[in-house]
Amino acid sequence: RAISRGRTQAVARRVCLSNQVKGLLHYHGIAFPDVRFSEKTCLWLEKQTLSSDLQFALTELISAWREETQRIKRFTRELKRQAEQDPERSAILTSVPGIGIVSGRIIANELGDMKQFSNEGRLFSYVGLTPSEYSSGEEIRRGHIDRRGKPQLRAILIEIAWRAIEKDRSLQEIYQRIRLTRGGNRAIVAIARRLVGRIRHCLIHQHLWKDQVSAV
Repeated sequence: RAISRGRTQAVARRVCLSNQVKGLLHYHGIAFPDVRFSEKTCLWLEKQTLSSDLQFALTELISAWREETQRIKRFTRELKRQAEQDPERSAILTSVPGIGIVSGRIIANELGDMKQFSNEGRLFSYVGLTPSEYSSGEEIRRGHIDRRGKPQLRAILIEIAWRAIEKDRSLQEIYQRIRLTRGGNRAIVAIARRLVGRIRHCLIHQHLWKDQVSAV
């Protein structure tokens, strides 16, 4: 878990540095050249004629951004090495729509042995994908997810869910159906919950996603 969490933290730091650069440019009335901050952005910034103070500040931020980028690459290589040493589980996880080698390894590290979750409800609670409940007399209403559980794991599952609905037609149909009545945010949470539930089933029974789906 230290490897996957270290990578997540490095990514968060790099995003923060990117935002600092954008904020600094905005403050000085300089239009940000790209939609996505990248090495290309850094090279563009280094070619600009700017005041010495602004140039110094940007140089420090760019240097820190590059350091985090290299750190992310090192963590990524280690996660891929872990995946190579655990080929069966990696094959199952990467068979899931929206999951690649790195995201699969993060899920594997964070969830550990799926048999520790005796049912899907315990898994949803651990991840933090259980809807909150509001009681009023005999009526029980379900609201947004209660935010307990593992925020980093929940975030990556939501990210995977967005990719999954682009790759899997049945998930796309489920998402659209829920979105019409409950909104996009609740719909994507429902997809993430469905995904992790099926992932649990695949890992416990040791078969690929497409085999599990066809068996349901």
